[in-house]
Amino acid sequence: MKKTQAPLFLTEFVLLAAGLCGFFLIIIATSRHGAGISPDSVNYIQCARSIAVGNGITNVFGEPFVTWPPLFSAILAVYCGPIVKDKKFNI
Repeated sequence: MKKTQAPLFLTEFVLLAAGLCGFFLIIIATSRHGAGISPDSVNYIQCARSIAVGNGITNVFGEPFVTWPPLFSAILAVYCGPIVKDKKFNI
């Protein structure tokens, strides 16, 4: 006996439907409160923004960033400079 294969379009449709369901589940789960960024992440990103625009190593409040090591923020500022500088990307 030969096995019959599902038509290619059916397989593609099932994969597309599963992908869309996953996408919408993520959108629904993160739409109310956001993606769940920790305070550490906020400070690292703000410090990277501060470095990228030339304001030095400062935190969210404009104070020197001394609570955590600034290397990760410096790397973000160098490699993601244009994205980190622009606040409309909100990462």
